[in-house]
Amino acid sequence: MKSKAFAAFFLGILAVIWLAGCSSAPKNYSEIPKSTEMKPSEFNPQVLTYRNPDIDIRLYRKVIVMPVEIYHGQDADWEGVSQEEQQELASYLYTDVTKALQEKDLLATQPGPGVARLNLILAGAEKTRPVASTVSHALPIGLALNLGKGAMGKSGSFMGTATVGGDFTDSTTGALVASFLAKEAPNAMDLKAMVSEWDASKKALDKVAQQIADRLEKIRLGEK
Repeated sequence: MKSKAFAAFFLGILAVIWLAGCSSAPKNYSEIPKSTEMKPSEFNPQVLTYRNPDIDIRLYRKVIVMPVEIYHGQDADWEGVSQEEQQELASYLYTDVTKALQEKDLLATQPGPGVARLNLILAGAEKTRPVASTVSHALPIGLALNLGKGAMGKSGSFMGTATVGGDFTDSTTGALVASFLAKEAPNAMDLKAMVSEWDASKKALDKVAQQIADRLEKIRLGEK
């Protein structure tokens, strides 16, 4: 009886730790444009995307970054996150994306032919639970699971996340070119992301910014 009880207890802990760190594609948000028409990206299943079939995205070479909007629809994910914290993350995201685009010579300041506007939406964030995350990485069971997740590029147990949406519009006509939703988190074995409540979320925003810049650079080089 004791062995069965221990096995059940062991499996319960295993499931909790595993589920706590599993990352998944973001949900559809009712007030984000084209959210219900987005599909998993062929480049990253954690990212949902939509492209206007009538516009060739390869025509756009530079991007104007607009101030980040904070999503406040009824299905927003801001539980336990204050308005001040939301604004801080939004400012961080704007700076992050602007810097990433500037480093690849993709940033524009004026509208014109071949220039798109990037309208970013911070749709939600989860705080890291530093104590729980540290314990889950220290226990043999949790460490083994987090090592596995880290090898697969997944987020770790009790680590924070960030969800970002955005749409690219023609800077002169306002026509929608493409839109996306991404839910990201740092690697499960990024121990520096567990120090404070927001380290992981900010590292997640770093990933989103770099992904945007990398993808736009490939598009500029002629990839769809």
